[in-house]
Amino acid sequence: MLSRLLGENNDVKELLFKSASFFIIKSFGFLSGYIFVLIISNLFGATVNGYVAMSFSIFLIGSIIPRLGFDINLVKMFSSKSFGEAKYYYKKSILISGLISLIMTIVGFALKRQFGSLLGIENLDYVTMGFLSIPLWTFTLINSAVLRGMKDTKWHSFLTNAGRFIFGLILLLTFYFGMDERGIAVPILSHTIGMAVLALASYILVYRRLKSIQSEKGDLETKSYIVDSAPLMFSSALILLLGWTDTIFLGVFDVASNVGIYHVVLKLVAVIGFSLQSMNSILAPKIAKSYYTGDQETFNKLLQTVVKINFYFSIGLMLVLILFRDPILLLFGEEFLGGSTLLVILCVGQLTNTICGPVGVVFQMTGQQKTFQNLILIAFLINLTLNFLLIPTYGIYGAAISSIVGMSFWNLAGVFIIQKKHDILLIYNPFK
Repeated sequence: MLSRLLGENNDVKELLFKSASFFIIKSFGFLSGYIFVLIISNLFGATVNGYVAMSFSIFLIGSIIPRLGFDINLVKMFSSKSFGEAKYYYKKSILISGLISLIMTIVGFALKRQFGSLLGIENLDYVTMGFLSIPLWTFTLINSAVLRGMKDTKWHSFLTNAGRFIFGLILLLTFYFGMDERGIAVPILSHTIGMAVLALASYILVYRRLKSIQSEKGDLETKSYIVDSAPLMFSSALILLLGWTDTIFLGVFDVASNVGIYHVVLKLVAVIGFSLQSMNSILAPKIAKSYYTGDQETFNKLLQTVVKINFYFSIGLMLVLILFRDPILLLFGEEFLGGSTLLVILCVGQLTNTICGPVGVVFQMTGQQKTFQNLILIAFLINLTLNFLLIPTYGIYGAAISSIVGMSFWNLAGVFIIQKKHDILLIYNPFK
């Protein structure tokens, strides 16, 4: 079966083997993230875990604006243009994003009480650390995009997945057990310092790869570069908002302990998307290259391989989560058993992602970012409306239903559009 899947296509072989290493690194990061949340849940409780979730939402959503879609555009540039020209745009990206993120951090500091009141965060250190993390995460993601475009997927995976939790976990354990620092703000302080270390590491990695490359002025002026990147920013922003709007609404309409339970369950369910995320990191530059060079055979083969592997891996992971949900949730504490039914609902909702392939990657790497942006915008509006209607009455279950409906819409609609445009179906049929 493996030989049939690999065939003679070197791009497909590289996709599978590099995805395997990416999967291992991401699994390590995923495990670190769970241990981080597990320790917080057991030592500080669901309420503090809820504060952590809201602080994460501040920097994860806030960092979208200063990036302006540069991180995604840089993947394409380092894949399809000379490194010298790509470096020119990288330097512009760092300058523009750094300035915007700094302004956002200053504004966030000034309005921390208002944000704390809005998001239901009583300890304002979680608001402050959230805004302080915006430039750190922005810097890290732009640098990791360069590494991804240069096909250094191992370091890209570490920077975007494992790094912040590994450093944060080490610091949390050091503060709590080594220095006997057990204040309520210790978890988010540990994470923020870890983010600073990660941002510095990302700079060193990129500097070593680009220092010998002479920067070459590109054809696009700064304004045109921003305009070209903006649709990618909007798509990324809306996707992230789709994943965090329910958590934010819960913070506004529900108690922090329920936000903490929902956050843990979401992290558990995220494991179902492991295989697709692992392959997407390798797939993106290959899709861009095969599309723009007119290599339709490789284009189709890559997508067919990803769709098939993703289906079987995701189904297997989903069944494990559902069958062993109570013992897994009990690891975080007895109060998290209240998320058992929620976990089943969200797992079933992930079926859409399970049967659909890399919809977003295909749109973004083939110049259809505006189409993708419009799809995500509609899905976001659906999600936003349902959150507003359902969460005040149904709480965490209303949040789950809202998330599932929005995600299913853009995935299925995207599959339909891609089939019409590229004549390839991104849904795997195991009975065919």
